[in-house]
Amino acid sequence: MVEMDPGRDPWLENEAERRTLDYGGSFPNPQNSRTRADTFGIRPDLFDTLNEAMTKKETVEDLLRQARERQQEAAMALRDSQAAREQADKALAESDKAVQRATDAQGQAKAAVDASNSALDDAAAARADSKQSLQNSKDSLQNSQDALRDASDARSRALSAESDAASARTDANQAVSDSRSALGKAEAADLASEEGRSIAIAANTSAIDSTSKAVVALTQASAANSRAIDAVSASSEANSRAISASNKAIEANSAAIEASLAANQANSTAIKSTNNAVNALTIATEANSTAVSSTNKSVAALRAASAANSSAIESVTQASQANTRALSLLHLLNHGAWNLSQNYKITQQWSVLSFGRAKGKTPGCTLKYFSSGGTYIVLEEDGEWEVSARLYVPGKKLMVVGAGSTKLMLNHKRGDSIIDGAIALNNDDGWHYTLHISTVFDVKAGDYIYVDTVSESDRGDGPLSQSSVDTNYSELIVRQLSRP
Repeated sequence: MVEMDPGRDPWLENEAERRTLDYGGSFPNPQNSRTRADTFGIRPDLFDTLNEAMTKKETVEDLLRQARERQQEAAMALRDSQAAREQADKALAESDKAVQRATDAQGQAKAAVDASNSALDDAAAARADSKQSLQNSKDSLQNSQDALRDASDARSRALSAESDAASARTDANQAVSDSRSALGKAEAADLASEEGRSIAIAANTSAIDSTSKAVVALTQASAANSRAIDAVSASSEANSRAISASNKAIEANSAAIEASLAANQANSTAIKSTNNAVNALTIATEANSTAVSSTNKSVAALRAASAANSSAIESVTQASQANTRALSLLHLLNHGAWNLSQNYKITQQWSVLSFGRAKGKTPGCTLKYFSSGGTYIVLEEDGEWEVSARLYVPGKKLMVVGAGSTKLMLNHKRGDSIIDGAIALNNDDGWHYTLHISTVFDVKAGDYIYVDTVSESDRGDGPLSQSSVDTNYSELIVRQLSRP
């Protein structure tokens, strides 16, 4: 432990301390003429030095204000981000609905296209049937035309045969007439005479020739009639074929008409399906446009959310930095100062002093009482802490002779273990004086310090026995210097 001269303050060497007897005749230091109540419990000359080195309260408050502003900006940015995310979610939901509508419309369009293709296939089949029926109708018409030509030829042949028969009948009638005339001549001829017999023979011969001609003409007429009958039969058959071909042509035309109607109906179905497909594609296109618009809105909202998040992150970062700067300065506010709160007596046994009267606020440190008497200070944050103590030592009792010494000790404890300490002593001659000690401890949160004293000779009571508390006689000060 470091032993320090309890006499003059090393910071005020060669200068008189206020209210301390100075037999050198020098004037007090004007910087030390103020009380510690004026300097928040800190020694006035050190307070001025610290006031120049420490960050001002206004700066800390400004940093805290900036941190609060950054936090407010971050909160606003986060709200904007939340609103942008909500808009993005809504846009995505609309996009999903539009995509679903587009999918449904595409399904309807596909079904319509399939129906249209099926109708087109039916129309193609109907057109093929119609084409075949038309071809059959053309073939039937051709057969009817051929039959009609055959009937016309047969009728021509029948007419020619009738003409030949008529001519043959005319020739036969002429031959019969000639035969009759010849028979008349033969009957009228005188068979007794040669001439008459010649006439009769010639007439009979002419009659026979005429009869032969008549027979030939009748035979030709009969053949012509037979041909006419055959021609009529052929004409009738040709007419029957023509009628059958006409019926087949009519049937083919009916089938062609039915096929055309089916083709028209299939075409109508195809057109309707195509219109449905077009409508479905239009709906799908509109749905896709809505989906694209929703997606664009979603992208814009996501970009806004991203920008808001970036702004929020930046604001949070700035707020964190401001908080960090503020927190880095807060340890400068961790300090405390106490005066003795009870009467004390310095004896020949170590005794713990009771610094129980706080001077103002004591952030970062807490006063506690030992059960056996005395007080200790708990330091609540890691770092280097400066600890100072000052104690007025009364003079010896009367009739006490001989020199002795009085010790003032700072103790740094962690749990039940003493971690560090510092002691100040003075070899006195019986007069009263002030002991002062100051040191720096490396503290862990929860460590505590206390002050005890001892004298080799019995000392009188301290000034508190006068039932008045004078802050100039005693003091315990702690102050955090740094963080780890």
